[in-house]
Amino acid sequence: MAKNIVFIGGIHGVGKSTVCQNICVKGDIKHLSASDLLKWVEINTDPKNKKVKDIEDTQQRLLRGLNETVQMNTNYLLDGHFCLFNNHAEVSRIPISLFRSISPVMLCLVTGNVADIKNNIEQRDNRQYDLDLLTQMQVEEIQHATFIASDLGIKLILGTKEDFKHIQESINAIFNLK
Repeated sequence: MAKNIVFIGGIHGVGKSTVCQNICVKGDIKHLSASDLLKWVEINTDPKNKKVKDIEDTQQRLLRGLNETVQMNTNYLLDGHFCLFNNHAEVSRIPISLFRSISPVMLCLVTGNVADIKNNIEQRDNRQYDLDLLTQMQVEEIQHATFIASDLGIKLILGTKEDFKHIQESINAIFNLK
């Protein structure tokens, strides 16, 4: 894969898309959603369902979508996850092999107050979520993102959706943008 992708992760509802949209507003960087690239609505009868039946298959779909979309001379923010809920609603780490295949130039992790995130996604999705499970997901995302960054030898930036300017400055520096 081309070396023009910054991966932005975080738990469901944390504000990854908001951060990406705020950073991409100038047009120097394009925003890609992992859910859109792997066509989540086509493989799940309930698109708001967060459980993934076959994590390996969805990640292969993501790689195919990236290969069909990413162009060499364009910079991208790819929003997705470092961990997913498997079919049994357990937190599962996405295999490091996926991140090696994507070959991002930097990782960003958007975190937030899990109780606030829970309230926001419950309103958005019109369903209940378990606070402890969401908290476990955020802890696992932090640990796994740290491991992936170390394994790939790349920078990991942590921030909140309110602190996207800090993330934006790091992304502009990595892509040599002003």
